Amino acid sequence: MGGRRSRNKGKAWEREVAILLREFWEDSRRGFQSRSGGDEADVEDTPFWVECKVGARPNTFAAFDQAEEASDGRPILIAIKRNAKNSHEDPSCFMAMRIENFLDLLNFILFQVNLF
Repeated sequence: MGGRRSRNKGKAWEREVAILLREFWEDSRRGFQSRSGGDEADVEDTPFWVECKVGARPNTFAAFDQAEEASDGRPILIAIKRNAKNSHEDPSCFMAMRIENFLDLLNFILFQVNLF
């Protein structure tokens, strides 16, 4: 896939993820990206460093490495989508985070609803 088309696909996925996250953080938006991609997270105004990846076989581990290098200390959340999928509702679209961050989040949720 060509560079411009690939970038446009990535931008569209970043916008879709930002819109999805507005249900929880109303100001979430696509982050400002320079050509190097190092200015902001792909989606900003959330408590996470959100990195969005779309492709035939997105490399989750490379996405984590990229996010860790650029992160400002927020927990990393990777939004992944395969090329041919048209919507976030497709089962092949998913979010990934480090297990320690997931356990912290789960602990917070469970204490909020008094399940412990």
